[in-house]
Amino acid sequence: MPWSPDQSLIIFESPLERAVFSCIPALCPLRSSCESCGASTTRSMLPVVALTFVGLIGQSRTVAFLNGAWNPSRLRSRLESGGASVGRLGVQIDHKDAAVADEFGASDLMEALVEGGEGEEAPFLSSEGGRASKGQMMTEELQKSLSGSGYKTVGSHSAVKICRWTKQQLMGRAGCYKHTFYGIESHRCMEATTSLACANRCVFCWRHHMHPVGKYFDWETDQPGFILDTAIKEHIGMLKSLRGLPSVTKERWAEASTPKHCALSLVGEPIMYPYINQFLDLLHTRGISSFLVTNGQHPEEIETLRPVTQLYVSVDAPSKEALRAVDRPLFPDFWERLLKSIDALRRKKQRTVFRLTLIKEVNDEDVKGYADLVARGHPDFVEVKGVTFCGSSDAFKLSIKNSPHVWETMNFAERLMSALAEKRESGEEDVPEYGLACEHAHSNSFLLARKDQFFKKGKWHTWIDFDRFTSLATETQQQRESRPSSDEFTPGSESSSTSSSSSFDGPGGLSFVAADLEAAAKYRKEMETETDRQMGTITAADYERETPAWALMGSELQGFDPSLDVRRWEEVRDGRPKPSLEEWDAFHSRRQERKEEAESWALTVTSPLIRPDEHPTEQR
Repeated sequence: MPWSPDQSLIIFESPLERAVFSCIPALCPLRSSCESCGASTTRSMLPVVALTFVGLIGQSRTVAFLNGAWNPSRLRSRLESGGASVGRLGVQIDHKDAAVADEFGASDLMEALVEGGEGEEAPFLSSEGGRASKGQMMTEELQKSLSGSGYKTVGSHSAVKICRWTKQQLMGRAGCYKHTFYGIESHRCMEATTSLACANRCVFCWRHHMHPVGKYFDWETDQPGFILDTAIKEHIGMLKSLRGLPSVTKERWAEASTPKHCALSLVGEPIMYPYINQFLDLLHTRGISSFLVTNGQHPEEIETLRPVTQLYVSVDAPSKEALRAVDRPLFPDFWERLLKSIDALRRKKQRTVFRLTLIKEVNDEDVKGYADLVARGHPDFVEVKGVTFCGSSDAFKLSIKNSPHVWETMNFAERLMSALAEKRESGEEDVPEYGLACEHAHSNSFLLARKDQFFKKGKWHTWIDFDRFTSLATETQQQRESRPSSDEFTPGSESSSTSSSSSFDGPGGLSFVAADLEAAAKYRKEMETETDRQMGTITAADYERETPAWALMGSELQGFDPSLDVRRWEEVRDGRPKPSLEEWDAFHSRRQERKEEAESWALTVTSPLIRPDEHPTEQR
C-alpha cells in the first residue's frame, strides 16, 4: 500500500520512552489510547508537516513522519539508548502538508538516501535545501559579538578560542589546573565547543550570555569532520601571533602546532550537538584527548555518550531552589534532569568529575547538600574552584566580593571531605573514600579524589596516560565498527520474538514495522553486551599515571610546575590579598597537615580519611 498523508508516526515520550509506533491521525488527538498499538499517550498528533530520515534499523528501512516541532537528535538518542543501530540521520524537509512533500519528490530523496553506500554520511542541508529547523544558529550579530571577544566561529554553531593558560604555557610561564591535576600540556590544549547554545543562563557565566539559548539542538547541523578540521586550523592561526615572542621556544611552538587535548567547555553545551559521539571518535583517532563538560540538563545524551577521556558534570548548587537561582535553567524539570545526569555519570567506567564553582555567599554554605550529591554520583574526582570575577552586566550581578579567596576555597573543600567522611562512617550509604589530593592555588582550585581508585601503594595517581587512552579508544571504536550489526537482524526472522501488530508503507515503498523495531533493539543490545564482554570496557584504571610531588596538596609552590616561571608565580602569589596573620598561618598549617596526612596513608593504607576535629569549621 503506498504511503498517504493519512499515515504518520508518533514518538511516545512517556511512559513508553524509546518506543516507536505507527498510528492513524484520524484517531488524534488521542483520547486515552491508540487503537493501533494500544499504548496511552499524552502527545497530540497534528497533520504531518515534516519528513525526517531516521536511518537503518536492522534490515527494516525506516522513515519517520513527524510534526515539525520534533527534534531529530532526540529521536536518535532514544533509538540508540534503546540499543537500536541508527544510521544516516540528518535530513528534514519542511512543508505545509504531507501531500506537498510528496509532490516535492521527498519519496525519491528518501529512497536515494537509503540506497546510499555503506558508511556514507547523510547530507547536511541548509535552510535553502529544505531543512526543517530554526535555520542557522550563527547570526551576523552573534558572529560579530563572538569575534569581538576573541572567538573564532566554526561553521554555523561551533567556536574555538585560545585559553589564557595555553598562551601562558606556550611562553613558559605557567600551566592550568588540568596540567597540575591531570598532566595535560596546556600549550597543546584546544578549547572549543560543538554547540554555542545552552539550556541554562548561569549567573556566573564567564561568557556574559552572548550565546543562543535552547533546550534542544534545533538548528542546521555541520559535519563533525568539518568542525574538527576548521577548529584546529583556527586554533593554530590564533597562536601564530605568539610565535615570534622570545619566550616561545621552537620546541614548544612545534608541540603547540599539534593539539593533543580538546577541552569541550568553551561556551554553550557541547553535548547538545547531535553528532557528539562521532566528533569524539574523530578526536581520539587523531590522538587528541577529550575533556567534556556538561551542565547536567541532558541525561539521555550522557547515557548514550561514547568513552570520553574525562567527563564532567557541573554541579552548581546543592538544592533545587539554589540551582534555579544560580543556573536559571530553561527546563521545568531541571532538578530531576540533574539527578538523572548524576545517575548516568555514576554508570560511566571512564574518569568522571563533579565541577563545583563556588560563589561566595551564594552557593557555598550547604556543604551537606553537596555531599549528598557526591554520595549519589560517586565521581572519581570533585573539583572545587572559586568563581572567577568576569565583570558585571545587567544579566551578571555578581561582584568581586563573590569570588572566594584561596584559603576560603580550601576550607570548603576540607568541609566537603569531612562531610563525606561522616556519611561514610555512619554506614548509612555506600560512599567512596575521598582525599584532598592536589591544589592549584594559581587558579584557586582544589581536587578531591577517590582513594579506592587513585591512591595506590602510597601514591596518588590522578594523572592521565593520554597516549594509552587514545589508543584504547581507537581500538574500541574499531571493534565497535567491526562487530555484528543490527543489519544482520531480519524483521520477522526467528531472532524476532515479537510479531508485527501494525505497519505501513513509507515513501518509495519503504516499510516500517513497529514491533520489529523493538525486536531489533533487543537483538542489538544482546549482541553489544556479548561483544563488550569479549573486548572489555575502557576503565579509569586503564590510563592512570602517578601524580608528581610538585602537584600534590601541600607542595611548596602550591601546585605550580617548577619547570615553568617560578619567579613570576611568586610575584603573583605574593601580590594577592591575604587574610589576617592568624588566618594565614592557619591556612598553611592545614596545607601541611594535608601533606602529612597523605604521607601517613602511604605508611598505613587503611588509616582513617579524616577526623571531624582535624580542621576548623568556622563560618565566614
